[in-house]
Amino acid sequence: MHLRDFEGFRDTRRTLLVKDPNSKEVWTNYAVSCYLAEDYETTISTIETILRFNDEDILVKKQLPPLSLMEVLVLKVKAYEKLGKIDEALALMNEQKASFLDVNQREDLFGRLYVAKGFGEKAIEHFEKLLEQNSCNHNTYYKILEAKHIKLYDEHGKPLKL
Repeated sequence: MHLRDFEGFRDTRRTLLVKDPNSKEVWTNYAVSCYLAEDYETTISTIETILRFNDEDILVKKQLPPLSLMEVLVLKVKAYEKLGKIDEALALMNEQKASFLDVNQREDLFGRLYVAKGFGEKAIEHFEKLLEQNSCNHNTYYKILEAKHIKLYDEHGKPLKL
């Protein structure tokens, strides 16, 4: 059996960060390891440090490439989502105009966040845009049902008869 020791992974990334604090890759890896270890507060604070360093051009006199910056912002939104800080996640996405996301990822994330906020109709609008891209995606249909508060399974995970 393969065990996933995300706390150990985070600790080794922290050790690497202490040894090489000027490497943007090490900082990014540490943020990812914190997220995997479900340490979302540290994930967010690490990402804020990365973004501050990026703005100030501190890390190795080089800003993050656009793809890495996008990944960092996505991770921050997802950490907010995991913490239940939906307003902060939506604010970040709206502030950045979610330009750091591809169309499918943007619509899915907006939809999930709006479901979490209880804005089912807004969520459905985003999920329908996903269906325009791929009408065969069953997960999107399930998300629409969730947004409409239609349950398919009982509290024990057994299918409900509709």
